[in-house]
Amino acid sequence: MNPAKTLPFLALLSMSCGSCGTAGPEVDKNIVKKKLAEIEASAQKETGEKRSPTNDPVEGLSLDFRREEGLNAVWVLQEHAIDLSKKLPQKIRFQRESNDLVLLAAKVILKRPGAAITTKEIVIKKRLLRFQETRYVLLVKVKSYIPAQILGSKVVPGRLNGNAVLYELDGTRYLGGFSFSVKVKRTGSIKGFDNKSKIRDILSYYFGEELKSGISRTFPGAKLQKITGYASY
Repeated sequence: MNPAKTLPFLALLSMSCGSCGTAGPEVDKNIVKKKLAEIEASAQKETGEKRSPTNDPVEGLSLDFRREEGLNAVWVLQEHAIDLSKKLPQKIRFQRESNDLVLLAAKVILKRPGAAITTKEIVIKKRLLRFQETRYVLLVKVKSYIPAQILGSKVVPGRLNGNAVLYELDGTRYLGGFSFSVKVKRTGSIKGFDNKSKIRDILSYYFGEELKSGISRTFPGAKLQKITGYASY
């Protein structure tokens, strides 16, 4: 095992970019904690709401979900965000939690229990520095979920639906949202599917594409990652 991947995560908070040859900005643990607390507050506030998103376009926000310069928005499943210090619910699987900036920050800063993250420290540091700039959170609420199934020689990839709502962290202010419905159109022969895990990955691909489509429709001009943080639902 690479020793560089076994260092305690919190050690990166006092590290500079040694491999880059020059010192870089440092992760501010207090800012990250504040952002995580604001995300939790938004999720808890939304839990008490019974609204149905209107799907109406919301102009002028300039959302940027990319893990690059300019990031100001993140997304996370609402049931995860209600208490980011707890282990994730068992019904939901993530193949790579490090792709989800909210869960990564909770793992590193709040020491949320769960699977170990093997991402290099320098990459984690870069992502936490981006997370510090978060101003908005998109809470994704899955209302119904039919898992992938293999029935004899046939495959039923599954479906899910729900809605997604955007909050401004400062003041936990609701800004708008949209509903989504995801169904994998390909069904039939089991040929081409090795196992249920691969079927879940196909469903998650459509899940990600539907989220990106909903964001683009509802928040015009939003900049998006090519792949969402959800590897498997």
